[in-house]
Amino acid sequence: MDTLQYTHIKPLTVANLADKHSKHAWPYYLLLLLIILALVACGGGGSSSSDTPVPDTINPDNGGTGSPNAAENDPSHANNTVQFPTRLVQGPDSRLYVTDAELNSVFIFSTDLLLQKEISNLGSPLGIAIRTQPETGIVVGSSDRDRIDIYTMNGDLVGSFGNAEIQSPSDIVIDSNGNYYVADSKSNTVWVYNVEGVLTGSIGKPGGSADGELNFPTGLHLATRNNRQELFVADTSNSRIQVFALDGTFLRTLGSSVKMGETEWQGRFGRPQSVLIDQQDRLHVADIYLNRVQILNPDTGAYISSYGGFGTEQGQFKLPMDIEMTSAGTILVNDADNARIQEMN
Repeated sequence: MDTLQYTHIKPLTVANLADKHSKHAWPYYLLLLLIILALVACGGGGSSSSDTPVPDTINPDNGGTGSPNAAENDPSHANNTVQFPTRLVQGPDSRLYVTDAELNSVFIFSTDLLLQKEISNLGSPLGIAIRTQPETGIVVGSSDRDRIDIYTMNGDLVGSFGNAEIQSPSDIVIDSNGNYYVADSKSNTVWVYNVEGVLTGSIGKPGGSADGELNFPTGLHLATRNNRQELFVADTSNSRIQVFALDGTFLRTLGSSVKMGETEWQGRFGRPQSVLIDQQDRLHVADIYLNRVQILNPDTGAYISSYGGFGTEQGQFKLPMDIEMTSAGTILVNDADNARIQEMN
């Protein structure tokens, strides 16, 4: 199987990031809890290898500042550039929506990663999704506010839900019926809500390491496979991927833990952070401990290939927080501590 080849890189800021971790309260640091481990472990499995993507071109973005005529009090005007891209999703309009837990904003990019808009003052936004029913809107997990907020596509807050139970909404996916699945890292569960935002159940037992138990779940991906819908969960602190049916039935576990200093990391995880199934039915797992994305068999967990490795060069990562596949089949990686999004092809 061919390895993904690196084609573009879009540095989204040139800001000095040296003091950025000193600004925010506990919700942001909860998100960064695993980052400390990743930085310590950057030598264990983060070195380059023969299957690291090879850069072909570099197309730097000037960072974009939105419309020069936008009013200063317009919440959609882009006053900043991305500093810590956290989660991303492609909307039905083909634009890219990126949360930044550092700046408390959602940034909206064109398909070629040109910054178009910023929605600011969102309260430590983590997970993000785009809903299409009952009307189109931006769905954002707010860690500061312990809830899911719903915005119009122009950035106006129109509703919220989950206040009673949500504590750290790290990721959000929506099924074809409009039901929401929210990975709550602090509650160690995946909450399930109907299209109206009413809690209908949960997936995964909080805490523990047995099959079906979750410990700091972060990333979600919903895929139709084997004549059913399967929910892939990055069970981060258990260093594995768990797969569930949408009724909560545990299906299987993929991967096992790799420790600092071990050289055999293929098919194993340190701190898996994000998951997706590509158009070839392969599982991609972004790991902030290994600073790599591994490609695996989604049924058996067998290792196929990988891309990335620790560093600041093109095709390398420092904290790959999220991965997304666009409608064109392009893989995008939120290379968070390098303050950029990398485009793989």
